[in-house]
Amino acid sequence: MKQIFLLSILLITHVLSAKESTDSLYFRNLRMKDGLPGSSISTIIQDSLDFIWIGTNDGLCRYDGENFKVFKSIPNDSASLSDNTIQNLFLDHKGNLYIMTAHGLDYFDLKLQKITRISAHDEGDLADASPTDVVETNAGDIYISSYYAGISYKKKHDKAFSYLYEDPDIETSLSSDRISCLELYEDSLLIIGYWDNGIDIFNLSDWKNQSFSAYTNEQTIPRNINTMVLDNNSGLWIGSKQGLSYLNLETRQVSNYFYNKKKPNFLPDNDVIALYIDHNENIWMGTRDGGLSIAKCSDIIQHGPAASFSGYTSSYNKGSLSYRTVLSIYQDKNQDVWVGTHGGGLNYVENRENRFSHLQHQPGISNSLSYDKVWGITEAKNGDIWLGTDGDGVNVWSSPKGLTQHFKHIENNHSSLSDDAIISACTDHQGTIWLGTYEGGINRYIPATNSFKAYKAPHDIPVNDIRCLYEDNERTLWVGLNQGGICYYNRKTDRFIQHPAITNEDVRALIKVNNTLWIGTYGNGLIGLNLINQKIKRFDVPTDVADHKSPPIIFSLYSNNAECIWMGTANSGLCRFDIQSETFHSYKTSDGLSNNKIHKILSNQPNTLWMSTNSGISQFDITSEKFINYDWNQGVQSEEFHNGSGIITNSGIFIFGGIKGVNLFNPKDFKPVQKPSNVRFTSLKVLNQDVSVESQDIIQQSIEFNPDIHLNYRHTIFTIDFQLVRYPSSADVVYQYILEGYDKTWNICGLEQSATYRNLPPGEYTFRVRSTDKAGYISDEATLQIFMTPPYWKTKIAFGVYLLLLILIVFGIFRYRVQQYKIKNRLKYEQKLRLKEGKLHDERLEFFTNISHELRTPLTIINVALEELAVLKNTYPKIRKSIDVALTNSNRLIELVNKILEFRQVETGVSKLAVSEVHLNGYLSEFLQGFREMARHNSVNLKLQLPITDVTLWVDIDKFSMILNNLLSNAFKHTPSEGSIILSVDEDEQYIELKVEDSGRGIPRNIQNKIFKRYYKLDNKSTNTGIGLALTKSLINLHHATITVESMVGKGSVFSVKFLKGNKHFTANQFSDSATAENNETKPQLKTSKIEIKDNEQVILLVDDNLEILELLSDKLKSDYKILTATDGQEGIDFAREYSPNLIISDIMMPGISGTELCNTLKADEQTSHIPIILLTAKGTSNDEIEGLNAGADDYISKPFKIAVLQARIKTILDNRIKLFNYFSTNNGGKQKPQDEPSEPDKEMEFLNRVEQYVLDKYLTSEVSVFELASELGFSRTTLYRKIKSLTGLSINAFVRSVKIKKSAELIAQGMNVSEAAFYIGFNDLKYFRESFKKQLGKNPSEFK
Repeated sequence: MKQIFLLSILLITHVLSAKESTDSLYFRNLRMKDGLPGSSISTIIQDSLDFIWIGTNDGLCRYDGENFKVFKSIPNDSASLSDNTIQNLFLDHKGNLYIMTAHGLDYFDLKLQKITRISAHDEGDLADASPTDVVETNAGDIYISSYYAGISYKKKHDKAFSYLYEDPDIETSLSSDRISCLELYEDSLLIIGYWDNGIDIFNLSDWKNQSFSAYTNEQTIPRNINTMVLDNNSGLWIGSKQGLSYLNLETRQVSNYFYNKKKPNFLPDNDVIALYIDHNENIWMGTRDGGLSIAKCSDIIQHGPAASFSGYTSSYNKGSLSYRTVLSIYQDKNQDVWVGTHGGGLNYVENRENRFSHLQHQPGISNSLSYDKVWGITEAKNGDIWLGTDGDGVNVWSSPKGLTQHFKHIENNHSSLSDDAIISACTDHQGTIWLGTYEGGINRYIPATNSFKAYKAPHDIPVNDIRCLYEDNERTLWVGLNQGGICYYNRKTDRFIQHPAITNEDVRALIKVNNTLWIGTYGNGLIGLNLINQKIKRFDVPTDVADHKSPPIIFSLYSNNAECIWMGTANSGLCRFDIQSETFHSYKTSDGLSNNKIHKILSNQPNTLWMSTNSGISQFDITSEKFINYDWNQGVQSEEFHNGSGIITNSGIFIFGGIKGVNLFNPKDFKPVQKPSNVRFTSLKVLNQDVSVESQDIIQQSIEFNPDIHLNYRHTIFTIDFQLVRYPSSADVVYQYILEGYDKTWNICGLEQSATYRNLPPGEYTFRVRSTDKAGYISDEATLQIFMTPPYWKTKIAFGVYLLLLILIVFGIFRYRVQQYKIKNRLKYEQKLRLKEGKLHDERLEFFTNISHELRTPLTIINVALEELAVLKNTYPKIRKSIDVALTNSNRLIELVNKILEFRQVETGVSKLAVSEVHLNGYLSEFLQGFREMARHNSVNLKLQLPITDVTLWVDIDKFSMILNNLLSNAFKHTPSEGSIILSVDEDEQYIELKVEDSGRGIPRNIQNKIFKRYYKLDNKSTNTGIGLALTKSLINLHHATITVESMVGKGSVFSVKFLKGNKHFTANQFSDSATAENNETKPQLKTSKIEIKDNEQVILLVDDNLEILELLSDKLKSDYKILTATDGQEGIDFAREYSPNLIISDIMMPGISGTELCNTLKADEQTSHIPIILLTAKGTSNDEIEGLNAGADDYISKPFKIAVLQARIKTILDNRIKLFNYFSTNNGGKQKPQDEPSEPDKEMEFLNRVEQYVLDKYLTSEVSVFELASELGFSRTTLYRKIKSLTGLSINAFVRSVKIKKSAELIAQGMNVSEAAFYIGFNDLKYFRESFKKQLGKNPSEFK
């Protein structure tokens, strides 16, 4: 302990005088709890990858700065160590490891990670299984010493060992077989150290061995050699049980140095176990009981026992050597030293200049520090350092004497210290030393009497707790008080005066910048006192701007210029205050600071700050804003420092006080040095299993040597472990890695030391990894080449096979296509035949169609001529029959032509459905009226059988009529007189079935399946075209219905047509615009898919884009009329065409189609021209009214209007329309209307007159054809029905009948008798004529005579 204390005094002396010297060492200890397999470290060595290999008493381990990888002997495993007691290690020129254990020698191939046991005892093997040392020549020859059997050696190309041993009868005899160590000098002299007989020098050139006495002629080397080491000056240093010896191999001089207990020297013990010479030619000496000693080789040679040295032994202090027995010493590539002890584990020490001196209390040494807790520090004028302690007064430290004075408080002695807790100190410009105490106020030192004068509360100062003392540039001494504000010293009155502006604050730091005294407080932040106007400014008040508020607790203040102040705070780290902008900026642990509590800030350079913290000492570069942190590894005390404790001496030495003494250093000696460090790969796992060199052919050498990695598709997951090899620790680094070819950017894995990849696609990749420490230093990258082999079905061979298969497939496809081509040609030939047949059919059909079109005009002319001649039938009775026959056949021809045209449309797909809902009961009753006369004429009993309830069916009216007409006509043709024809309707849950049953001659069974084919005739004599039933079947198919026939020859036939119920089987475009159907006399109900309108309802369509107008008019009119509404012109046109309302009321000003355009469109369309239109508008000029009336409007009303007026005009227009209806239903037989008849627009009257004239000309004497009538007028049957119904109130058949009856009234009035008039207009039943005549005209026919 005394030696360490003296060393500290010597060190402090050198530091304080700023002279270079050997630094003190701080030992970091690694033990079994850290991962070491054993606590006794016998040997240490570093390999080519920078790993440290450590031989222990319980196995071998490899250390990388954080983790230990342990190798041990495993029973019955020859690939493991021979024994767990490791005696020595040696690296050969290949970088592989010789492991000398207590029971054998092992060879560790590091690249293959393979341990091979070297056998012993047999011929050609090792001479003994107790190896002690190994050396290797430049040629690769190996020499292995043993404890009992001399030396076994093997030349580079030898397969077996040869031996050197003790045998007095041979020239090469060794002095002993018990060898402890070997050294090789200049690759030719093998120096052999014996456990029991000094040393030998064996010349490998001439193969002669000479004992040491041959060089010196006297036995001066100690007998028991423990270790040897060569220096760079041909010197051999020998450690033995008797001490240290030096042999100059050139001069053959020997010097022996022994331990002297009475007169201590550099050798702390005679039993020297370990020796090592470092890069500075310092010899490190490890002893059995005296710990470690370090001295210059040259100093020992020159001064012998008087040489300077540094001695280290074990103690309870942190950072001391872990145990007194040193077994091994090794300096690594970074010039750091590793020291192995017996039972104390491994010690690591950084032997660098960047170290801190540490002065603390040494128990038992009178002139060491009296107490560890150092707080108030100041330097006297003579250079002595006054170290105030927290409880043991003041220590005055003098260089080089150490502690020279110790002042303490003495009871009842007023000239002694007033208190032993000295927490602040200051030396003013006069050299006066001021000491601030915790409870005793201020003490001023009086050198003349070596005494103190105390200034205490309440008379001299406000409080006794003195936290800081500060003299400004104007030589004013300021005092910071705990809860007492600040005072300043009046030298003239020798009194301390409290400043009136700062009286209650706890002041911890003071500094003057320009004319402002800045005050750091505990709890009140920073305060500025203007010394000119005595105004203060506080920065702890709440503010909306975050950087304008001061940290609350400040321990230290420092200013390096007039622009800013640096503050050491309790929780906010280092804080910079900008005086001009009055803003604060903090640097914390997140910025690299070691700890956020800063006790003292010191600086003697403009851009560098030094700070004591709770985690050591930090250096801050103001320019780069980077921190360098130092801790106990560099000699900094491990405990925390004291608030405000620290000074810079006149010689530039920085001193920080803390709980464990003081740290001293000169910043000029600190130069940032970055240790070389590399990231190494430490493990490879595939499918979560460790991969060895010999397994699976994945790697050819150990992963540490960056081998290529070969994986295949089965290796779906692999993990690479890596580690930064840096000492003493690499736990604080952050890792980044990237897999080139897969990753796009670097992956930051933090402290994680592994990277895992899953399902890597086949290819070649490069894995790169690097690390970054807290100081921002980036290590060199480590790389691995990774080859991911594809599965066999994705290899080049596989793709070659695929190509071959593809060629075969293409060839097969080609042959198949050729065969298909041949088949296709045959099919084309057959298709041409079919096309030819179809073409013949189309040509025949086209011929019939063309002929039909050509025949229609002459047939019409003929028919018109015959109808004109029919008037003469009564005048010329002889030609009546001819005319009737001609008219009948003319109508028959027209009907056939129409059938052919419809058949053509169905065949070509032009014919489209326009389905609507039909009430069958009423419709069929009306439809059969057209066949009644034919039935009477042919004496056929025509019956209609209907269900009791009405049945509705969705069909195309025109095409449905044609189906019925064809079936009934066909039945009449084949039914003889007195026969019967029955039309019946039946229904079930799914179908509606229509049957036409006759009692005709029947159809033979063998031709029943042919009658629906085109052009088929029952016999060649028939005048039929052969298309009637074919057309019927096509029309039925269009309706998704079916037709069947049951017939027996001589009994008749039954044609059954099955229609699906409902309308779901039709597409949207197959519905008619108006799904209404007409019935004859029974007035069938009208339905639409959207709005149901009753037959006798008067409907008004309102068209306006103003919803309020629509709602108003609807509300006023809905009680009298059915109301439809449309919000624009186009919708109004669509509704008019769909529902054919009785009246339209439309606004003129509408977006899109205006009311005037709507009127023009509807009046120009013959289907809607009959609908009256009233126009409403806000445009009330005469021109506007004329424009509306010219568009065809029936009335024009300007807004605003009265509802009563509108209602009156609506009623007038509709009443006039009713009068027109009455006109057509009156008994007036003439063509002139009465004088009060309303004036219908000429276009509508012209239309009605045209229809009436067409009926008189064409159908006066025969049954009307509704389809032909609609076609001739350019209407569909439904549209014609709606228009006539709207204008006259009558159905088409009723209108035709009314025209005929009015014509008969004229004929009767002209003199024709009733029966002639009835037959003339086509009535065969006179009774039925009389009933119809009276029903229409209100009189009997005879009353018109």
